[in-house]
Amino acid sequence: MKIARVLLPFLLSAGAFAPASAQEPRALDHSDYAIWNRLQNDILSADGRWLAYRLVPGDGDAKLVVQALNSDRSLTLDRGT
Repeated sequence: MKIARVLLPFLLSAGAFAPASAQEPRALDHSDYAIWNRLQNDILSADGRWLAYRLVPGDGDAKLVVQALNSDRSLTLDRGT
């Protein structure tokens, strides 16, 4: 308990000397929305091993993604294939 009382002021003051190089967040504009993706029509298999969903970008064609949940296997099909 004594150690905590001694170290606590040092730990609290360490935050005051944090580097000021952190960037300020910028405001979003229309070009930012174009790169966002949306998930649509998601469905889980009956056994819970597979997840399928439609990945729709802000600009461009959608893709169908089928992903195994118990491993890192996945299949991506472009629109029209």
